[in-house]
Amino acid sequence: MSKSAICIGDVHGAFLTLQSLLTKHPDHRVILLGDIIDRGPRSREVVEWAMANNIECVAANHDDLCLAYSHHRLLGYRAKCRDMYDRDVWLDNGGKKALESWREPGNRPPRALPSNVLDWFVSLPPYIILDQESEGRKGLISHTGYGLDADKGNWMRALWGRFPDDGEFVYEKNTGAEIDDGYYRIFGHNRGKVPEVTSTYAMVDTGAAYPGYGKLTAMIWPSREIVQVDYCD
Repeated sequence: MSKSAICIGDVHGAFLTLQSLLTKHPDHRVILLGDIIDRGPRSREVVEWAMANNIECVAANHDDLCLAYSHHRLLGYRAKCRDMYDRDVWLDNGGKKALESWREPGNRPPRALPSNVLDWFVSLPPYIILDQESEGRKGLISHTGYGLDADKGNWMRALWGRFPDDGEFVYEKNTGAEIDDGYYRIFGHNRGKVPEVTSTYAMVDTGAAYPGYGKLTAMIWPSREIVQVDYCD
C-alpha cells in the first residue's frame, strides 16, 4: 500500500520549522509545494536537504525569479517567465537573504547560487498527480493550483496565478468550479494566516517564514488532515 503524502506549503527558508513538522509527522511521502527559498534564514539548508534526500518539489515563482537573476548574471539559465522580470527583481523578493545563506565564513555572499542548485530548479515539474484517491478525487499538487496550465505553455499562470481569483488568470470569480475537473488541488502561494480548505482544493501557505504569526501548514493525503507547526527558526 502506498504511503500517505504530506504536502507542505511554502517553506521559504524556514528549515528548522520544516524539520519540526516532519518530526511530528514522520513516515510520509514528502512533497514540497514550491517557494522553498528566500525570506527565511536557512534557504541553503532547505535546498541541500531536499536535494540530498530526493524530496519531491514542484516549480514555483521564487525559484523562477532566481533562475532569471542567474540568466542576467550570464550563467546561461532561462526562467520560465523570463520576459516578465526586471534584472534584479529576485534580490528585492528574498534573493539577498537566500544568497546570504550560501555565504561561506569570512567571504562575501556569492553572486549567484551554485550551478547544481540552479540545475535542480530547472528540473522541477509544474505539478505532481497523486494516484491515491480521496472521495473519488486524485490529488493534484502544484504551487498555484494552476499547474496543469504549464502543459499549454502558460507558465505565468502555473507559477503566479492566484487561485481562485477574478484577476487576469481566470475568467470569472467563483470557488474554482471553472476547473473542477475531478482533481483535488493542494497548493500554496496565496499566503494567509489560516489555510483555506474546500471540497475541491486546499491552500496551505500560512507564512512559515514570518516570525510572530507564521505557521508551516501541510495537508496529509488522502486523509485530507491539516497539520501545522509554529515558526521556530
